[in-house]
Amino acid sequence: MEQAKYDVGLSTTFLITQYQALLAQARSAQVSARSAYQKARTALQRATGHTLADNGVVLDEALQGRVSRAPSPIPAVPPAVAPAVEPTVNPPVRTGAAPPVQPTLPQSQPVPPPQP
Repeated sequence: MEQAKYDVGLSTTFLITQYQALLAQARSAQVSARSAYQKARTALQRATGHTLADNGVVLDEALQGRVSRAPSPIPAVPPAVAPAVEPTVNPPVRTGAAPPVQPTLPQSQPVPPPQP
């Protein structure tokens, strides 16, 4: 969205970079939240004694060394969230645009020497 605004001259590279940084932070927070959830779920299973049952392990089968059922498929991994904006390493440079105006600082007045 912001890239499209930039392409028509309605945005700046600063805003694009800022939104890309926010997107990276959000993705990092999402990964941290998923990790924390999995750790909490494992701790709950351990505390309630349901680790084996929740993962489909039957002790009788394990002791006999035989499995009477077909193996379960590998759990599906949720799809990654598609990026809202395609990251741009170096945004295109617009030609013909006026250079940014540099602010000028007021001229300082000379400081008089101290009086004896």
